[in-house]
Parts: sequence; structure tokens; C-alpha cells
Amino acid sequence: MSQVELYTMVTNRTAKDRKGAYGVMVKGTVSKNVIDILGELPEEIINNVEEITIDLIPTMKLVAK
Repeated sequence: MSQVELYTMVTNRTAKDRKGAYGVMVKGTVSKNVIDILGELPEEIINNVEEITIDLIPTMKLVAK
């Protein structure tokens, strides 16, 4: 059986692949890793987040906070 690789993806869905569609892809779903990488985004981007859609993995709730 092959092992499945999981990734966390962050996009600006309203940009629909146009300029400004910020994208981050983090290998795995470990909340600390995702939070550390998102923490490198400019504050302007983080402060403009209006909506978050997550799956039911408990680590994503921590990332969203």
C-alpha cells in the first residue's frame, strides 16, 4: 500500500487564478508547521482575511484561530 501525502493549501479563491491569488502549499497538516509558514505572510494579507474554509481535521481549527 502506498503512503498518502497530505498538503495544506491556502488560496484567495475570489482571485480565480488572477494576480493577487496568493497561494501557499505546506506539506502536511501539522498545525505548528502551517502556522509558522503563514506567519511569514505580510501582515496586510493576514489582516484582510474575511473567510476561512477548513475540513474537519482538528489541527486546522487551531490554524484558523
